[in-house]
Amino acid sequence: NSWRHLDLRCNMIEVSFFSQEFCVPVPQVLLAKAKVALNEVDVATRILHQCLRLDPSSADTHLLLARIYHQKDQQNAALQYLEQGLSHDFSVRSHPLYYLVKAEVLSSAGEVEQASKLLESAMALPGVKNSDGKAKGVQLSQADRCALFTLHISLLTKLKQLDQAGEVVKTAIAEFAGTAEGVKILVANSQLAIEKGEIDQALN
Repeated sequence: NSWRHLDLRCNMIEVSFFSQEFCVPVPQVLLAKAKVALNEVDVATRILHQCLRLDPSSADTHLLLARIYHQKDQQNAALQYLEQGLSHDFSVRSHPLYYLVKAEVLSSAGEVEQASKLLESAMALPGVKNSDGKAKGVQLSQADRCALFTLHISLLTKLKQLDQAGEVVKTAIAEFAGTAEGVKILVANSQLAIEKGEIDQALN
């Protein structure tokens, strides 16, 4: 995980080094990324809130906070930070994480079809379907990519678009084979098989 590599570097930079151009403590943002990767989300949250006090217009910081609150299942708070980031930098809307969190919120509100359409657009963004492309803004982790895939599969299944869900599963299995996220894709595949009535395949 690239964020784990950052931890070794960032833990050595505990001083407040500030970017003269943006007035944001750049190493602190990197440190927050490393803390998220190490599951030290409370520490990361404190760091990022400090960054926002110094520069409330930092879209990068808003996206990181949105990711944290998304992982905490606090979707409304996550969406709030996404919208705040969007108000400062419209390019936030092209980041896959914006689509992911907004789709989660829509899904929770029962707007499954709208959430599914949003994720369909997200899958076409660079760095989502495969890791060769690069997403804009915050680095898109394997976990976030997997979350986009599994949510898309779940929503398509709820909408009874089973063939389309199957195609997404095939892509995901190939993309995440041999990774820690691959297990989540296999679980999603089993759930899809159950929905299709293919119980034997689900058990395998």
